[in-house]
Amino acid sequence: MKNLVEKLVGLTQEVKAEFIEFTKRYAENKFKTSEVRNTWGVQEWADYLGVQTERRESKTFQDYKGEDLSPRVYFYKGFYNSKESKRYFNAKETARRITQKGRENFLASEVKKAESRYLAATEKLAIRIEKKGLDLDKLKVESGRIGVNFEITISDHIYMVRAFTIIASGAVQRPHYRYLIK
Repeated sequence: MKNLVEKLVGLTQEVKAEFIEFTKRYAENKFKTSEVRNTWGVQEWADYLGVQTERRESKTFQDYKGEDLSPRVYFYKGFYNSKESKRYFNAKETARRITQKGRENFLASEVKKAESRYLAATEKLAIRIEKKGLDLDKLKVESGRIGVNFEITISDHIYMVRAFTIIASGAVQRPHYRYLIK
């Protein structure tokens, strides 16, 4: 299997580079979003979570000029016992940790994670190909690429296996590959 993993890694270096580039773009956007969210107040978080706020009279707060700061914006009563409260604290803590880490450190850690995910996914692909029952000593590997996805046809002159990837990412998910074997 080690031989197959090495062949797959060798064939997919361009795909790996593009995958790392996608990850860098994702991490950059994630960092920018976290910087903005780190400055949000109650009203912005409520808009993001889709929850109501209320203005409540409280003790009179005054700023250094003596201006009255009451009434203030609060989450609705019962918010802190809701599912939205958990989402709020998780999102707020994530934004704080990412910004505290710094742009360069965050990007470097995301690239490192992407490289390890790439290697793990390639090993998983090798295991799936091996389960198809090909003779690993007689393998002939051809590769072709479509955009950032790749397609590999592997044969041992008896069986032929087509393996290909689909890159998946979104607003919530990091870019990652899904491997399909036919």
